[in-house]
Amino acid sequence: FLGSIIVNPNLSPEEQYKIGASLSKLREKDILIIGSGGTVHNLRALNWSKQSGEADQWAIEFDNWIRDHINKWDLDSLFKYDAIAPNAGLAVPPYGNEHFVPIFYAMGAADNEKKAKLIHFSYRYGNLSHSVWQFG
Repeated sequence: FLGSIIVNPNLSPEEQYKIGASLSKLREKDILIIGSGGTVHNLRALNWSKQSGEADQWAIEFDNWIRDHINKWDLDSLFKYDAIAPNAGLAVPPYGNEHFVPIFYAMGAADNEKKAKLIHFSYRYGNLSHSVWQFG
């Protein structure tokens, strides 16, 4: 089986999570669910002179907040990230949230296990974060 779901950036994080949860039956059939995106993705804020390793403080603060709440599976806070996470408006601008919301689909698909493991994390261009999470 090879298929894809196009994310709807106009849905609430809770609705996106519920769509992901509806995919959990596929995981039970050994079908891999992949959500592709980025936690900090604001092309207008990139610093093209910074390659890898250097990161802007505002991006670090947002990513740390996201990481902490994902690890706790704190859905109440994650669903309100845009209002309560530090620097959320800069990290996930409304015109670019389609890069962030796949994380809710992927987490939702692992709702029956509620486990998260960060496998890789890095920055490019000062604030473009690259993370690989395993859920479930």
